[in-house]
Amino acid sequence: MRNLIKKRINQSIDAKKIESSRSQKLDNIKDCSECQVRFLCSGGCFSEKILSGQKITDKLKDDSCNLIKLEWSKIILLYAQIKDKDHV
Repeated sequence: MRNLIKKRINQSIDAKKIESSRSQKLDNIKDCSECQVRFLCSGGCFSEKILSGQKITDKLKDDSCNLIKLEWSKIILLYAQIKDKDHV
């Protein structure tokens, strides 16, 4: 039974898409190379991009990108505040 499940999973995987995502460099994603949160965001979720018909190298939609930037900015600010309190 396990072998059958494993075989079905392997048959449904698109090896070309997986290899493409593994070799993808963050600096090649449009509009991400200069972003200050690029190493935290990593250009967004590759799965979401693929499922929505985008290429992995496509920029996130502006709403998603702006929301991620805001979230990470707030997380960094909160972290800095907590770290400062720990040193007092």
